[in-house]
Amino acid sequence: MEDAGLLTREPSSNDRRAMIVSLSEKGEAMRQPATDVWMTLEQIAVEAIQKTGQEGFMTAAAELERAYTAARRT
Repeated sequence: MEDAGLLTREPSSNDRRAMIVSLSEKGEAMRQPATDVWMTLEQIAVEAIQKTGQEGFMTAAAELERAYTAARRT
């Protein structure tokens, strides 16, 4: 992520063994879009699990995979 310009690393002023890792401006600009993607994935997951009811985890997992695959195409 550092090579992509999303993070910066600086030595700690308090501990020479530690590095302070922070989001760069580019990384900060990606924060909301990344959050939006995760929120969408969560919504897809909840909807898929609700569709399967109590049929079991494997059924839910298969539905999640189908829903994620379909969402990636849009």
